[in-house]
Amino acid sequence: MQLLKKLKKSPSKEILGLELFLLFFFLPILLATSVASIIKISCVVLALLYVLLVGVSKHSFKKVNIPRPSIAYLVRVIGLSILLFIIGFFVMKTTRPEALFNMPKNNIKFWIQILMIYAFFSVFTQELLYRRYFFNRYQSLIQNKNLLFFINVICFSLCHIFLHTTWVLIATAIGGALFAYTYKKEKSLFWTCVEHALYGNILFSIGIGAELAFPAAS
Repeated sequence: MQLLKKLKKSPSKEILGLELFLLFFFLPILLATSVASIIKISCVVLALLYVLLVGVSKHSFKKVNIPRPSIAYLVRVIGLSILLFIIGFFVMKTTRPEALFNMPKNNIKFWIQILMIYAFFSVFTQELLYRRYFFNRYQSLIQNKNLLFFINVICFSLCHIFLHTTWVLIATAIGGALFAYTYKKEKSLFWTCVEHALYGNILFSIGIGAELAFPAAS
């Protein structure tokens, strides 16, 4: 219990550095290897349990007031959503027309279920870990805000390395930069999750899903 309290409240820089390496560099790379699935699953479960133990406090459950989003945020997210839809549409139309809007056309009920599951479970978990936990936990380790931001973007991209697709790493790095910017600018996990879920669901709905590990997308 004493060790846990120390890890939560006053970990040394050496411990924080090791933790950052294991959680955000070593684990994603391990998941991209051919190591047995049971080992991968065990490591993920242990990592999540660790984050819950050291990252959750009594203050985590206090009532959270959702701030009003800035006009700049709304304009940027709406504009990028439209741009993403247009680009995604023409890419799918010219490269894989048979997959364009495949899910909503063929199984609308399952499509809606996946949109909800992605938004409320996948996106929320990612943003809780890569934005709330990451910035709160490592700001004392990496005091240069720009460097901390850059490392966060790299780590978010790296967590998708198991997909073994170069364009996904590039796209998630761009996405990671946008989400980190929103989190720092709006100071809101909620609006960061909204942006993340919106972009992801647009791509899935258009037909770009298999590459991003969406279930039954292909």
